[in-house]
Order: sequence, then structure tokens, then C-alpha cells
Amino acid sequence: MAITLAQAKVGMKNKVAAELVEVFRNETVLFDLIPFDNAVCPTGKGSTLAYGYVCETLPAVAQSRSINEEYTGDQAVKEEVTVNLKILGNKYSIDRVIAETGGDAFMDEVAFQSKAIAKGVVNRFLYLFINGNTTSDAEQFDGLAKLLGTNNNVSQALSALTGAMTEGDAELICEALDTAESKLIRKPDAIIADDATINRIKAAARKAGYYKAERDDFGRKVEYYDDIPLIKAGKYYSKSGSTVSETANVAANTLFMVCLGMDGVHGVSPTSNDAFISTRLPDYNTAGAVKDGDVEMVACIALKNKNAAAKVTFTQAA
Repeated sequence: MAITLAQAKVGMKNKVAAELVEVFRNETVLFDLIPFDNAVCPTGKGSTLAYGYVCETLPAVAQSRSINEEYTGDQAVKEEVTVNLKILGNKYSIDRVIAETGGDAFMDEVAFQSKAIAKGVVNRFLYLFINGNTTSDAEQFDGLAKLLGTNNNVSQALSALTGAMTEGDAELICEALDTAESKLIRKPDAIIADDATINRIKAAARKAGYYKAERDDFGRKVEYYDDIPLIKAGKYYSKSGSTVSETANVAANTLFMVCLGMDGVHGVSPTSNDAFISTRLPDYNTAGAVKDGDVEMVACIALKNKNAAAKVTFTQAA
């Protein structure tokens, strides 16, 4: 059964985790759009978090025939795919002295650290959603870049990648998006790109009369190209000691169009919503001066149809 994060929150036994779901949703519009197939239930010895599905790679075609003639025959081409849910999260530590003397300050610290790690989990999921590659890192899940490969890749040269939008470049951007959309199984549910590329699309949309903006339930300004939500992919933050490194979730001048749904791109999660997004608070009932709390998300993505996503790259014209 497909569920959204908003639906997953309903009935969660862990009320703190249920509150963190709102942090996940507030961090990116993607989590309000993408459904998750809560179908994975590891049981028995040697259990895994595997999810198997069939991906359509080529559609079937129809023919015309004459009386007393047979069709030559055709069928859709599909491949079996297995993906594994990955555990995304981290822990924080708080000394028991803070817990015993801090009062509200302790609870504020727990809430602050839990929320911070929840944001980090969202950040990691967004990075893997595009760039995940199990070949280079077994702890990742495969993202759109790998799942798509060279399929449905569109390239368009523009007179300028920065600066004021010209009528000519606006037309070329719209043409490239139309070309990518024509390759998909239906109108896409989202366009995902870095901030600069989103701004170029908005500029083109304004000139073409395709721009729209509205406020969602969180009060966020959601902007659209031809009624398709524009999602800023942002950057992935990794840390070594006190040094923070930034990696673009989507390369400059590149965008991904995705059809979200059980027949296209969707998330995969455990059957238990409490295992999907979970948190544990520090427990000071046993010996030990410093106790840990943590936040986790168990998920990955699936691409049910090769034509449920497309990649568009803009280049500088010679």
C-alpha cells in the first residue's frame, strides 16, 4: 500500500517520531509528493531489507493487420530489480548531569538535537535520491542518476547560462522541458534542480506565461513551471571534525523531471510506520554518565518505469 509521510504519521506509537515527521515534510516539498510503498517486512533468520519489483524498460506496440493475417507479435520488455532499504540517521549524546539539573533546558536540548539530526536525514535522503550509487558505497541506495543512466537524457545549448533571460533562451528552455516531458509516461509531478537552474526555469516560465506560485500548508512559497512544482535540491553537507563540506545534490545547469507514483518513481519503507521514521530518547535508568538519543529513517527509492524520469542538461552555446 502506498502512503505519504503525512499518512505515515497517523497512528505512530512514538509521538516524538510523529512530531519529527513534520520536520521531514517541512524541509522539502518532495516529502509531501512522493509516496512510499510500506511493503518490506524482514522475518526469520538472515533477514534482509530487500524489495523486489518489475521495471518496464520498453512498452508494447500495436499493429494493423489485414483479414486472414496474423500479428507479428510484440510485448512489453521488463526487468526484475531488487533494491535494499538503507538506514539513515545518527545519534547525539547528553550528559546525565544536564538531564538531572536541566529541567526544561534538557528537553529543549533533546528537541534541538533530534530536530537537527532529522534535518540531516532529509539532507542525506535528497542526496541519495539523485546521486546514490550502491556500486561505490554499499550503504547507499541507487538514485535517479544511476537508475536512469543515459536513458531520457536531453541536452540543450543556451546563449547564456547566467544573466538576464532572453526571449530566445526562454523558448529553448521551454522546448527542452517539452522534449523531456514527451519522453515520460505522463506529465511529471516535480522538477528537481539546484537553485540557479530553478531560477532560470522560473525566468523562462514568466516569459512563456507558465509561472505560478502559491503557499502550502507550511506557509512555504511553492513555485511552478506549467503547474509542475519546482523543487530546489540544495546541497549535501558532510562533516569531518569541525570541517563541513558541501556537495551539490544536482549538478549545475541540470534538472530531473520525475513522475511520482507506484507506476513511476516512489519510495520504499518498512511495513511498520514506527520503523519507517523512529527516534529513541536518552535513557538514564542504567549506569553511565553520557547517554545517547538517535533519529532514523529506513527507506530507499524504486523506478518502476524507465520513462518515469528524465534528465535535462543546459550547456553554453559555442
